[in-house]
Amino acid sequence: MKKDVNREEQLEIDYARYGVCRRFKYLGSIVDDDNNMETEVKSRIALADRCFYSLQKVLGRANISKKTTLKTSNTITKPVLLYKCETWSRTKRMEHYLSVFENKVFRKIFGPVYDVDEQAWRRRHNHELRELAD
Repeated sequence: MKKDVNREEQLEIDYARYGVCRRFKYLGSIVDDDNNMETEVKSRIALADRCFYSLQKVLGRANISKKTTLKTSNTITKPVLLYKCETWSRTKRMEHYLSVFENKVFRKIFGPVYDVDEQAWRRRHNHELRELAD
């Protein structure tokens, strides 16, 4: 059955009419009328990204070790990223989004590596990032 987009849906209770809301934010989480968690995950990633980049002035200093930067980043940005994640219905696409964000943070913390064979700087591979983060 095709939805009529132009028709305004309303609920009437005791002579009071209430409109239908397609999306709203409740306790920091986005609730959709079709229960699409992808919107919520993208929103959480954007918030965690802002949180991580707000820490760069402090964590980007040369006298702070990579280990301390990683621990501090995990302590502050992961709760922002994973808030209410237990209510998400996990899909491969959402796991991919989260993995891409995590690799982005690791690349920012650990930086590029000089490849002796190529005689040039290159981005670290995902498996190298995972080894450094563990």
